[in-house]
Amino acid sequence: MSASTAVTLGLAEPITAATLGVVVLGETLTRMQWAGLAAVLVGVLIAGTRSRMRTRPN
Repeated sequence: MSASTAVTLGLAEPITAATLGVVVLGETLTRMQWAGLAAVLVGVLIAGTRSRMRTRPN
């Protein structure tokens, strides 16, 4: 696993923690927290997509 992949997966940790908190522990999130969760998810997806595009051979 490359370093960029490991970092990208590490950035997804808050998404996993919040999702498990809602599903397993029954916690509720505010609209602002859902918006933050969505922003982190979009950032992780962008970072993952860009890192794959850079490593793709021509």
